[in-house]
Parts: sequence; C-alpha cells; structure tokens
Amino acid sequence: MITKETFINYFMSGIKDNNNCGVGIEHEKFVFSENKNRLIGTNTDGAGALWSLKSVYGDLKGARVLLLGAGGAALAVATYVSKALGKKGKIFISNRSKKQLIKLKKKLSNNICGLDVLSWPPPIEKAKEFDIIVNCSSIGFENLKKDKKGIYCLKFFSPLGNVSKNIRVSDSDDPLKNYAYKAAKDISKNTIQTIRFLSKCQSTVVFDIIYQPNISHLLYLSDLIGLKTLSGKMMNLEQAVIAFDKTTSATGLRDSDQSEVRKYMKDAG
Repeated sequence: MITKETFINYFMSGIKDNNNCGVGIEHEKFVFSENKNRLIGTNTDGAGALWSLKSVYGDLKGARVLLLGAGGAALAVATYVSKALGKKGKIFISNRSKKQLIKLKKKLSNNICGLDVLSWPPPIEKAKEFDIIVNCSSIGFENLKKDKKGIYCLKFFSPLGNVSKNIRVSDSDDPLKNYAYKAAKDISKNTIQTIRFLSKCQSTVVFDIIYQPNISHLLYLSDLIGLKTLSGKMMNLEQAVIAFDKTTSATGLRDSDQSEVRKYMKDAG
C-alpha cells in the first residue's frame, strides 16, 4: 500500500508546503493544484484536530496534553496543537513502539511547547497532570485486522491499558465474536487499567481521532467516568471542509466561506 508519505516524497520537488505549522512536507495529507505549474500541500489531520479541540476545550494556551500514538497522524496533530499550546504548554507522548516514539520526538524537537515521552501504557500517577488526552493510535478502531498469526480486533481496547499481542482467531463464520471470547481476559484487564487511569483525571477532555466507531472504547469509559469527550467525527468533517475549501478557492469556483461549507456538510451527515 502506498502511504501519503511515499506519495508526497515522490512529488516533493514540485510541491509547496502550505500548512504554515512546520509539518514536514512528507506528512502532507491533501494536495491540490493552484495552477498548472504548482502543487500545494496541506495537512488536514492537524488542522482538523486543532479546530475540533478548540471548539470543545477553548483556548489551548498553556495546556498539558497526553498524546497516544506516534505515527503520521500523531505527528500532524502534535505539530498543530503545539503551536496553539505555546511555550507554557507541554505535550507528553506515549506509544507502544519505543522506536516510533523516539522518531516522533526527534521530528517534534523544534516545536514551540515543552515535550516529554512516557512509557506505555502511560503511568497512572501522571493522570491528574493532563488537561487533554488525544488518541492518535489505531487502538479502538473497529475494523478487523489480519497478520501472519491470524485475525484480531483493537476496538475492544483503549490506548490507556495493555493490549493483547498474541491472541488471534481464524477466518471463521464470526471472527469478531470468537476474538472477543478468546481475548475476554485481556479486554477485561485493559478496561480496568483504563478506568483506573481515567478516574484519576481532573476535568480532562478526552479526544479520540478515531471515527469508526463514533464512540470508541476509550470515549465510552471516559463518558462513564464523567469526563468531557470528543470523537473523531468532528475532525473528519473539518478535514472535508478544509479539502473543499482549498480545491474550490484555488480554482475560483467557491463564493461561500468555510463556516457555510461546514454547515452544509454537517447537515448532509
């Protein structure tokens, strides 16, 4: 599968970076043509996430953010959010792969806000320090996954607890139910770890960029605890707004502003 990083690197010499937030050109997610001779890249992950967070949390200046995950989406979100946090804000990153974590830290080393890395799952004693938790990992995503060992599913887990590494099922009549049955003990352990962590949070906003399902395991448990939650649906909508805005404004076909486009897209579902 060709990733967006591979695609952008291939066309790198002809693309102007239009994100204005310091995201490396290889992490642009949306490319549009301003004219016949120039392509412009922008990152809808970061911009969409920042808009969503601001709409729920308000001014992010000085906030302390726990970022879960260290892939391309985490890089984009961290880059945009760090600018909004300012010098007094701080991002703490926790990720399953230490190698990916170190790579992400290096890429974010020139960002404005403070930066620190944590073990995974993040230590419970740190829970009360975070104003915002953002899940940029694939933990919680509803689709079945398959590797050499067999089929598994991450939707039963939250990124605040351990995730089963070895449990797999065959491609049977109902692999989802079979996996849930086989992984029940691990799912229970993950849920307990997550509840314990969230119960130590104080007025924390929990944002999961996953939008399938709309309410992830992390958000479901956060809501039970009484924390304010935000799903990836709003971010996904905003990404569509940004893409529509960039393409139509570049070609001169759009008269309406972003707020009108956002309203129409929201009404359309």
